[in-house]
Amino acid sequence: MIQRIQTLFLIVSTAILSLLYIFPLTEFSDDNSQIFNFSVFGIFADNEEIISTIPLLILLSIVVLLSLISIFAFKNRSLQMRLSVFNILVLIGFIGMFAFYIFNTADSINANIHYTIFSVMPVISIILIYLAYRAIKRDEELVRSADRIR
Repeated sequence: MIQRIQTLFLIVSTAILSLLYIFPLTEFSDDNSQIFNFSVFGIFADNEEIISTIPLLILLSIVVLLSLISIFAFKNRSLQMRLSVFNILVLIGFIGMFAFYIFNTADSINANIHYTIFSVMPVISIILIYLAYRAIKRDEELVRSADRIR
């Protein structure tokens, strides 16, 4: 299980996405130098929630759960491939919803957006899951070619 490269890609992807539970995705600052932190739990100013981002939390939890299921489904490569594709689609939805919240919030509180390194973690995770998908597909093709009668 761990010796397969796709498992390493999926573990790194899960670890990267798990960091989003801890660190803020972006920060906003308005003209009064007030700082707003945007995390998957909500948008906060002075430790007070201004806007709830529960849909982002739900999507992130689904992605992390799917990645974990995919890691432990190493004996069923076709299921792993389907989970990886679905995981990428959910992550694209996460990024779209994240962008919606960013631009909607920046307009409503009239603030400047300050991206952090954690803003690009979902994109990095998509790349890692895609690389895992390719490795799983390569393994599946190798097994099928070995099963052919010559």
